[in-house]
Amino acid sequence: MQRSGSKTRLGTSSGAVALASGLLWAAMALAEEPQGPGPMPSYKGRGKVTEAIGQAGALMDIGGATLRLPPRLRIGHSRVLTFRRVKKKIKPAQIHKRFVRIGPTLHFDGALDARGRPVSVTVKAKVKLKAGYKLVLAVEEAGICQEHNKSYKLGASGLCSAWRFEPARYRRGLKTVSASLESTGGYHLQFGMLPKDG
Repeated sequence: MQRSGSKTRLGTSSGAVALASGLLWAAMALAEEPQGPGPMPSYKGRGKVTEAIGQAGALMDIGGATLRLPPRLRIGHSRVLTFRRVKKKIKPAQIHKRFVRIGPTLHFDGALDARGRPVSVTVKAKVKLKAGYKLVLAVEEAGICQEHNKSYKLGASGLCSAWRFEPARYRRGLKTVSASLESTGGYHLQFGMLPKDG
């Protein structure tokens, strides 16, 4: 009887060791799994924010305008980016002959591929939409110099200012205009109105 009892205690002890080993292995496996990027940081500045942005993304708030960079963008481990308000506003005719400007002229120096994880831009503004017009965000990009834009050179690149238009929306209750971008251009951003017929 005693011998049988000894065997029972030995079996229980071996089972406990196996269970503890299994739990330890599971804990180690979880520890080795890649962790998420963590909470999204938020940066504030008076008219300008410059920060090293990583895989956690960021909210850049310059007072009256925000730019949200979602997590896991294609920017590598970290990249220093600047979002700012421009003192000298872009002339509407530089963008489009019938463009009506809304809010401040902004500048974001990151030319980012945000396909699948769009970057959002928002400004505080009161909007009275003109009949026959639509809300857009004009995004400046580097383009081939032609007759209409050859006066607007982009540094020493040999390229000139070109603009594309993304749909924007107005939230009347919040008095904000916002747009989502899957490509950020790397230069100026300007909300405005454009004729629906182009």
